[in-house]
Amino acid sequence: MLSINTNKIIYKHKMIDYLVGISYGDFDDKITASSEYNKDYSVKGCKLNKTMTNGHASSWSAAGSDKENPWIQVDLGSEYLINAVSLQGRGDAAQWVTRFRIRYSLTNENDLRNLDEFEGNKDNTSVVKRYFREPIKARIIRLYVLGFHEHPSLRWELHYIIDKKCEKNNNNNSAPTPSGQ
Repeated sequence: MLSINTNKIIYKHKMIDYLVGISYGDFDDKITASSEYNKDYSVKGCKLNKTMTNGHASSWSAAGSDKENPWIQVDLGSEYLINAVSLQGRGDAAQWVTRFRIRYSLTNENDLRNLDEFEGNKDNTSVVKRYFREPIKARIIRLYVLGFHEHPSLRWELHYIIDKKCEKNNNNNSAPTPSGQ
């Protein structure tokens, strides 16, 4: 939604968000986890709405011995303004995350800050989208599984917004450009 002033266009907090690209494979080599059940249930299966293909599972699943707060993480490579996370259970079995926490950092995984805990899924196929109270500036996002049904398994995606004030160029009638350009 836009608020129009004679000299400026300012975007309100509620904006359209965009997918970071985990679901598209954009970060396949930047996703890590505390463990993997086996090579078929690796982090490569964590893409939202992924289905089982060529015998490869439709989720990331933690190792059987990793049931005390297993985690999955993505390093986005640069700063994003993250405002939400979407979560889905394992597509080919009744396994899903019921509760989770997000931790994040702008610099490295040794400097993670806590965000809130969130309610997860109630089944393995529905997608739940959980908005943060406020968007966070982050390069690294780690999702900790705090509760699960049957086994810690998930598919996920992050959402980001572009939160820049736009200023109208007062020298001519050209379209607004983001400030700083």
